[in-house]
Amino acid sequence: WGIISLLLACLSLYLTHSDWLWRWDQLLYDSQLKFWSRPAANDIEVVAIDNASLSQLGRWPWNRQVHAQLVHRLTEAGAKAVVLDILFAEAEQRSPDADQNLIDAITANGRVVLPIVFEQSGTNGKLVETLPMPELSHAAAALGHVHIDLDPDGIARRVYLQEGLGRPRWPSLSLAVLRMLEPGAWERLPGARNADIAL
Repeated sequence: WGIISLLLACLSLYLTHSDWLWRWDQLLYDSQLKFWSRPAANDIEVVAIDNASLSQLGRWPWNRQVHAQLVHRLTEAGAKAVVLDILFAEAEQRSPDADQNLIDAITANGRVVLPIVFEQSGTNGKLVETLPMPELSHAAAALGHVHIDLDPDGIARRVYLQEGLGRPRWPSLSLAVLRMLEPGAWERLPGARNADIAL
């Protein structure tokens, strides 16, 4: 029995320090997701930047007048919220008036949510929060982070509902939309918390 116990202890240590148990754990977790999933709401429309739009409108990046026209059309269509998941961190160099047109379109809509990106700066590799240019940030109804934490197998299984450098001050993009549409819907965020950080 002593030899068997020793072999089992060694096997347990090996399985604990290898990816074998982790992979099985994730496999079981992923197989359960089909029971939790539900269809997307039928009032969501995705306007994607795909090969068809690139062939019609030209190579990326497009003039910001194109985005302004899209926001105007969504305003006319009565969209309850517009998530413009494109980072406009710097002014348009080729057509400066296009920036103002986009700012005006976002202001007129009043329900546009823009992204915040966490990225490494080119000078010293320090992690920074990159926001839309200030005029767009002020025009937006809300800002939200788009950081997705990937597991070692490249699959995203969780999201930080609130995140930021120093303290978690930015809601995720989807949570920012929910808070805009239903103020007070999340009095207290669900999920696990970092006990060392006060929200």
